[in-house]
Amino acid sequence: MGKKSFKKPICLLTALMLSATPLFAACADNTPTAADVTVTVEGGSGGGTYKEGDKCTVTAEVPAGYRFVEWANYGYGISTANPYTFDVDFDITLVAVYEALPKDKFTVTVDGGMIGDTGLSSATLEEGTTVEINASQSQSRKFVKWLIDGEESVENPYKLTVRENISLVAVFDEYCMISVSGGTVDGERSKILAQGSEVTVTANASSQDQGFKYWYTLDENYKEEIVSYETEYTFSLDESMKIYAKFLDYYTVQTVNGIISGTEADSDVTVFDGETVTVTPSAAPSGKAFIGWYEDGTKVSLNEDYTFTVTQNVTLEAGFGELRTEQLPALSSKDNKDYPDTGLIYREPGGAVALMRTATTAAERKSAFPDGVDYICYRIYSSVDADKENDCLGEIKLYPNSASTGVADYAKLSSMDGKMSMNVRGNDKDMYFDGVDYPKFQNLIKYVLGYNYSAGQEYYFAAQYRGSGNNIITFRDDFALRYENGDISDICTCAFVENASAPKDKFTVTVLNGSIDGNLTEVTAGYGANITLSIEAPAEGMIFLGWKTVTMNGEEEVYGDLISRNLTCSYTVKGNVTLKAHIVDESSIEFSKLDTPVMGDNKIIYEEQVGGTIAIDRTFNGSNPRVSTLFGDDVAYSVFYMYTSPDAEKDDYVGAIRVYVDIHASAGGGSAFVGYFTLMDGTRKTEIIRGDIANYYIIERAQLNELVKAALGANYNANQAYYFAAQKIALPDDIFVLDSDISDIGTNGIKF
Repeated sequence: MGKKSFKKPICLLTALMLSATPLFAACADNTPTAADVTVTVEGGSGGGTYKEGDKCTVTAEVPAGYRFVEWANYGYGISTANPYTFDVDFDITLVAVYEALPKDKFTVTVDGGMIGDTGLSSATLEEGTTVEINASQSQSRKFVKWLIDGEESVENPYKLTVRENISLVAVFDEYCMISVSGGTVDGERSKILAQGSEVTVTANASSQDQGFKYWYTLDENYKEEIVSYETEYTFSLDESMKIYAKFLDYYTVQTVNGIISGTEADSDVTVFDGETVTVTPSAAPSGKAFIGWYEDGTKVSLNEDYTFTVTQNVTLEAGFGELRTEQLPALSSKDNKDYPDTGLIYREPGGAVALMRTATTAAERKSAFPDGVDYICYRIYSSVDADKENDCLGEIKLYPNSASTGVADYAKLSSMDGKMSMNVRGNDKDMYFDGVDYPKFQNLIKYVLGYNYSAGQEYYFAAQYRGSGNNIITFRDDFALRYENGDISDICTCAFVENASAPKDKFTVTVLNGSIDGNLTEVTAGYGANITLSIEAPAEGMIFLGWKTVTMNGEEEVYGDLISRNLTCSYTVKGNVTLKAHIVDESSIEFSKLDTPVMGDNKIIYEEQVGGTIAIDRTFNGSNPRVSTLFGDDVAYSVFYMYTSPDAEKDDYVGAIRVYVDIHASAGGGSAFVGYFTLMDGTRKTEIIRGDIANYYIIERAQLNELVKAALGANYNANQAYYFAAQKIALPDDIFVLDSDISDIGTNGIKF
C-alpha cells in the first residue's frame, strides 16, 4: 500500500490568516516554526519524534517462523514495504502485521512404545511439535533404553521436538514365564526367566503302570502339539508357555510261536497304550502251515504279519494246521468244436484276437478264473512242435482288471513284471481285443522276448493256470489250502507274426563309446528287436553329436546315418551294424544362430482394420518371391510373447504361445489349414492358421481368443490390449543352430 496523505482542516488555516497584524509584526522572521510529530512503531523500529514534513523510515522485525504482511494504522493497511519510508505530517502509530509461515511435517515412528497418550506408534507431526514418547513396558518386559537413529537415551518418557523424520526403537529386557504340568523346570513347577534363556524340563518319575511318552503344548484349538520324546527336554524359552508331560499306561505283549517285530521268537515287550505292534509267525513245522493268530483260543487274524493297536495286556499265539494242496486244472480248448486246437488264443478273420473260448457256445463255456487261479500264463514258443516244458521263450499273463469299469477293460494282458500291459475286452468266459490293438500285442511280445524277438518269426502260445503261491486260510478251518499251478496246455496252432516277409535271422549289434541296456557293448538280436543305447554326459569341453552308424574304410572310421541326438535312445535292429556315440571337442564346432524376426510395421502379427482377421508373418512389400521372417527349414516353431505395453522389457512377458507352420504347404486363400498354435507345454493344439509363405492369417478369432486366455491365465484382462514379440526356435536335432533373439515388441495392440 502507498503512503497515505492527510489534509489539515481549512478552518484552522483561515483562522491563522485572519489573526491580528501585531502578531506578525512581533517576529523578525515571518516563516512559521514546524510542529513536532510523533511516530509510534509496534513490532519494529524507526519510531520517535519528528518535525512535520520530515521523512521517517520504519523497519519491521520479523520473528522466526513468520513473514511480514503490512504496516497498519488502526487496523487499516498502510504499506507492504519493509522498510517503509514516508513523510511525517502528523502523529501516527504503525503496527507491523505478521503471519505464521506453513510448517513442514515429519513422520515419527516408534517400535515398542507410543506417541504421547494417543496409543499410536506412528504419526505425522508439524515441525517444532514437542511430544513425549512412552515405552510400552510391563512386568514381563523392562525398559532398558531408546535407540534413536543411532543414538541412545535412557529417558522414559522421552521428550522429542520434531525436526525431521525419526524412528525410535525401545530396547527391553524381556521375561517369560514357563509352567510345567507333570514335571519340573530346573527343579520347580514354574519359573520367570529372561527371554532366550536355556531351560530344561524334566518329567516326573514314571509309576509302575505308566510311563512318560512325550512333551506337548496346546495350539489355539487346544490340540496337542508334540515337541519332544525326551524325558529331559532342553530348549530356548522365547515366549511364555505351559508345557505338559504325557503319561500313558504300560501293557505287555507276548507271543507263542511268533516273533514281535524287532525282537526274537517267543518274546515279550512292554509298550504304551495306543501303540501299534507287528507280530510274525515262526517257521511252520513240516507239513504244517500258518492258519491264524489266536488270543485266548479265539482266532483274531489271518494275516501272517499282523499289526494291531495295543489297549491291554495280550498274548498272541501263531496257530499251525495241516497244509493241503490242490492242483489247478489243465487248460484245453478241445470242447471248442470250431477251434479245438486254438481256442485258448487265436486271431479271427476280422483281425481281433480271441482268448479263452474253451467251448463253442457261450452257454457251454466255464469261467476262465475258477477258485485258486491268480492269473493265466501264456507261454511263448517259436514252433508249434516245441518242447512245451523246456523251449519257452517268454511269458505274459492274463488277469481280471481290479479297476475295471466295464466290458472294455475287463481284463489285462501284461508282461510278468507288469511294466507293459494292454486292456482286454469281454467277460470271464469270453475275452478278446480288437484288431486295432494288435500292434500293442506285438509290442508286448517284443518287450517280453527282448533280443530273441524277430519280426518275421511266427510265435505260438500255450496256456497254464497259475496259483498265487499263498495259502488260503479261513476263520472256520483248521487247515491251510494252497493251489498248485495247473499243467501246461497243448501249444496252440495259431501263429502270430508281425511281418511274415521280414527275416527271422539274428544280427550282431556293436556299440562304441557307449553301452546297450546299460552294461553290454555287443548283442545278438532278431530283426525288429528293440535295444536301448546309452552314454554318460560328455566331459566339459566335449560335445555329443549323436548316435551314428559307423563303417571302416581301411583303418579309418566313416560315420553314416544319424540315429538319434539323445544320450539315451531306442534302436530297432535291422541288420548287422556298428553304432558309435560321436563325441568331439566343442572348439571344433561352428554354431549359427537363427535370424531375429523382423517386427517392422507390426507385420509379424496384427489385426486387420476390416473384418478382424489376424495376419501373421506378412513382412513382404509386394516382393516376389516372399521370404518368411518366422518360419523356415531350420525352425521347429516360433513363439509369440505377449506384453501389456509396447515399452515393456522383453523378459516381462505375461504369456506366450507356440506357432507351428508347414512352410511347404499352401492354402492360398482357400480353407485348408497349414499351421496351428499350442500352449508352451505343447498342449491345446488349435489348428486355425491358413495361407501360404509369409502370408498367413486366422479368421477363427473365437478359438484364438480361448487359447490366448489359457496362455495368460490369471494375467488375462478382457479390456487389455496385448502387444507381441516373436522368437524362432531351432529344430531340436540340429544342435549347430541356436534359437534366435526375441524381436522388438510391436506397437499394435490386440484385444482378445
